[in-house]
Amino acid sequence: SSGINAEYGKGGDVKAVFERLARAIQAVQESVKKESGKDFLCDEKYGYIHSCPTNLGTGMRASVHIDLPGWTAEGLGALKTRCEELKLQPRGTRGESGGQTGVTYDISNKHRLGYSEVELVQCMIDGVNILFKEDLELQKKHGL
Repeated sequence: SSGINAEYGKGGDVKAVFERLARAIQAVQESVKKESGKDFLCDEKYGYIHSCPTNLGTGMRASVHIDLPGWTAEGLGALKTRCEELKLQPRGTRGESGGQTGVTYDISNKHRLGYSEVELVQCMIDGVNILFKEDLELQKKHGL
């Protein structure tokens, strides 16, 4: 699967990082096709086929690291519930099973199947912007 990590793009420009990733994938695809005469396997409905069923579709997991002290004060359960509503997935910065420390979270799109790469990245961007605005209010609520 392909991963976008905003820290690779200075200033957190997720769209620029996505565009760079798309160009890199296209270059690899063209090289494979030129060398072998074969193209990547792509289903019109489900997208590119990967070895892991959880990544059927685009397999795109776009994420950003963001400090959410207000949500941390509100509680991890509340953050998880809100992320579910926004079609997002919160993780600790140590990865999928690394646990949470501090107020920094890895926030990514939850869904992988049935959406285009652009839709998934836009969902992540929109959701993170909402979480950030809500976090400012929660900081006031909790006196942070």
